[in-house]
Amino acid sequence: SKTPVTGSKYDFQIVFSEPQSINAHSAAYNKAASDARIESVMLTSMKAMTASSERSSKSLEVYTLVPASPQSIRSYVELRSRTNGVEYELDDSGAIITEKLAKDTKTDVGEKILFTDSDGNTYSVTVSAIVENYTFHYIYMTEETYKAATGKSPEYSYAIGRLSSTFSKADEDTLTNAKGLISTDLMKTSGITAVAFTSDTTESISRITD
Repeated sequence: SKTPVTGSKYDFQIVFSEPQSINAHSAAYNKAASDARIESVMLTSMKAMTASSERSSKSLEVYTLVPASPQSIRSYVELRSRTNGVEYELDDSGAIITEKLAKDTKTDVGEKILFTDSDGNTYSVTVSAIVENYTFHYIYMTEETYKAATGKSPEYSYAIGRLSSTFSKADEDTLTNAKGLISTDLMKTSGITAVAFTSDTTESISRITD
């Protein structure tokens, strides 16, 4: 069975050599988006940060994730409450954070969580929802929320993608071979520096966002 270890619905991540424009897609992005073996791709901004709050002494490694298309994120990531099963929309009302991050920083909906970048700049954002936890801690924000919190525009240097539904019934060998071929083809494309499949390793995401 093919269940991504991150608890996500997406199958792979692409790392681009430089930030991508949302409005004028690059040849590298179009190569992935037009591949018949790939159902869909979406540009994302992902950064490794440290999260904390004024209510707790803990600081945790987190990933901020800003999707280029917030209305499409639920095709790629489960944003569901474990306690009541509600699936949330990502909008400009605040950040959505994962449950263990909320617990460890003693953060409730309506409270602020702090996140610090690699240059030591600390920002705060109000939490609008808390969702099920997966392998990593996440802070999901729209571009507007990210800009309001940091004063900067997110850099879309990644894409997350889903494989074609034709692979849903494929056996493990077929799937492994397909992933290898897709990865090889995409890596031949100028402007793509890495391709990582979420079901292969939990290390891949942390390695490529450092």
